[in-house]
Amino acid sequence: MNKRTFIAINITPEKEITDAINELKKSLKSFKINWVNTQKIHLTFFFIGDTTEEKITEVRKILKSVTDNFKDFDFIVKGFGFFGSKKNPRVLWFGVEENENLNLLQNLISQNLKNIGINSDKDKFSPHLTIGRIKFSENSEIIEKIENKYNKTIFQKVKVSEIIYYESILSSTVVVYKPIEIFKLK
Repeated sequence: MNKRTFIAINITPEKEITDAINELKKSLKSFKINWVNTQKIHLTFFFIGDTTEEKITEVRKILKSVTDNFKDFDFIVKGFGFFGSKKNPRVLWFGVEENENLNLLQNLISQNLKNIGINSDKDKFSPHLTIGRIKFSENSEIIEKIENKYNKTIFQKVKVSEIIYYESILSSTVVVYKPIEIFKLK
């Protein structure tokens, strides 16, 4: 049976992120938003999707090979934004400051996955932490004001010492992220 899989860095949010999310929830209480549980916040490197057991084995070998030769590093969570139009915002996120190591690691993983026939549905890696998915919005000007308030805010430094290969299990009420394997960086 196939599994829905993705590769990510788990984020343990610090006070600045949780405080900002709480403020956003208050400011946007008239919106219908599915907020991401703060214990599930992550940076997705690569969403694979429907994956056979054979491909899962190949992906695990690739991740082992890449992480065996990659040193741990830090990146900065900075800024706030949204995907979708100003009139119809769909996803709220915190940004990630440009980071050479992060881009290099993601590119190595992507290139190796491409070699086994797994291609990204994205043209360019756009690192971000999804914090909410908007189901209904009334006054999108509020989001623009929030974006202006937080667009230069540094929320936290994240130490990357591992990447996680996850299975995403969908149910009618929750999404469960179950680690398939954790790969430590050197």
